[in-house]
Amino acid sequence: MPRPGKQLRTSKPRTKSAQLMARPSTLVALGAVLAILMSASAALADSASIVVTDGGSGAMSATVTVTSTSCTQGVDSTVPGIPAVAANCSWMASVSERHSSLSCRQDDVFFLALAGYAQTAGSTMSTFTFYPFFPRATKLCVFLSNAAGTRAIAEPVVSLPAGYGWQKSSRFNCSSFRSQAAAQYYLELYPTDPSRLDADHDQSACETNPCPCGAEGIPAEPEPVPAVSEPTPTHPKSRCNPAKHRIRIKRARVRVAQKELRRTTGSPAAQWWRLRLHRRRDALRGAEEVGAQLCATSLAANLPG
Repeated sequence: MPRPGKQLRTSKPRTKSAQLMARPSTLVALGAVLAILMSASAALADSASIVVTDGGSGAMSATVTVTSTSCTQGVDSTVPGIPAVAANCSWMASVSERHSSLSCRQDDVFFLALAGYAQTAGSTMSTFTFYPFFPRATKLCVFLSNAAGTRAIAEPVVSLPAGYGWQKSSRFNCSSFRSQAAAQYYLELYPTDPSRLDADHDQSACETNPCPCGAEGIPAEPEPVPAVSEPTPTHPKSRCNPAKHRIRIKRARVRVAQKELRRTTGSPAAQWWRLRLHRRRDALRGAEEVGAQLCATSLAANLPG
């Protein structure tokens, strides 16, 4: 029996959710799991596509579509046109060029363009023109910076038309390259150093150029195979005319021998000229036979079919 004057206290049974809500450690754990799931979902949904076409005269045209499902507070950026630290929630994407044998790395050696910048999650599309550095094929790396971090979300390898990219040449010098790294990559492509970028032969090109500096090892460009020229077919008429010319010369030589034989008749020289005349007539007959065959072939080739 309760004491007189003391009121009975009644309590309702707690539900499972109420019990969980009552535990601060449980709330922290649930929040962490939810954040991880949201971050993983955003990372999986971030994407980029790039379409590259020939722009002509050594240039390529690229259209980039980037989708970001999240943004981050204070995107740190060194890209021209973007504040060093964006004060609001934002995301950005950029495109760089790399050798097709290398994985994507944001080293700014061959930065091409800003591919997207927005203050809300969503998609952007941009088009830009660039002159590729690497010949034959190049890799385009699309980097995205958002709540999931900075990473490459697309890295297609693009085949280039013949003659595109920096070809082997002796006309370049260190001022042709905007950084030491770019000059070093050219030396990696062409180890014979056709433009004499490595003056002291220490395998380091244009050491006084500004950084970025250094280059990753890449395969050298193959030496071009010398073209084998096909023999130009000779038209039958072009062989007939020289044959006629040879016949005219040999006939003139026969006439000279005949004249000398008449002039030296009765003298010891007559016997010598008689022999020369005989040989020259034989040579004339041979030239006429060959000329007749060549000119007959020419005539047959010129007849209407």
